Amino acid sequence: MISFVVCSVSQNRSEVLHQNLASRVGDVFEFISIDNSSSPRSIAKVYIEGASRAKGDVLCFVHEDVLF
Repeated sequence: MISFVVCSVSQNRSEVLHQNLASRVGDVFEFISIDNSSSPRSIAKVYIEGASRAKGDVLCFVHEDVLF
């Protein structure tokens, strides 16, 4: 399984990316979106948090404005 980790500052963009991944990858992925808008941290810290939550064998760190 692939775990996609997103550092999010926009709930809308994060949802668009999630829907895009679902249409491209199917049901065999995990989507971890971490809200970084209210108390911003470095992207590295957010990605480390996401990696610790991930259950997949493969981690993919993605900006929320990317579409596949």
